[in-house]
Order: sequence, then structure tokens, then C-alpha cells
Amino acid sequence: MLTGCWALGALYVEGNGVVRDAVKGAALTQRGCNGGEMQACLNLANMYARGIGVARDDAKAAALRKKACADSETRGCSNTK
Repeated sequence: MLTGCWALGALYVEGNGVVRDAVKGAALTQRGCNGGEMQACLNLANMYARGIGVARDDAKAAALRKKACADSETRGCSNTK
């Protein structure tokens, strides 16, 4: 799992200790999700739902939530429309 990637991504999105860069944060969060970190997938889903660092895309947000749900991350099992 790539926990460090999504955690660093969150810091970039928030500008916490680094210069705020939502695009870089989204890329790091995507890397964590690709590496099997379901919290990263949930964070990325929220970014797509809100258009933070990525273009707003409700279909991608739902797909990422479904992915997390299928991997036993129950918080992903809501809002999967």
C-alpha cells in the first residue's frame, strides 16, 4: 500500500507544510489509490466530486467509491450513484 502518497497528497491539497497545489495533491492521491490504498481512493472520489485538483466528474467519483466498497472500505459504500 502507498499510504504515504495519499497522505502527502492531502498535505498538498490543504497547503499544510507545503505550497498548496491541488493538482499535485490529486496526482499523489491517485498514486496511492493505484497502489491499493482505499482511503486514497475515497479521498480521490471526493476530489472528483468537488473538482479539487481534477475536473469535476461524478462518474469517476462513483467508480472510485465502488472500488473502495468492493475492497471492504465501507465508507465507500455510500454515495455510489
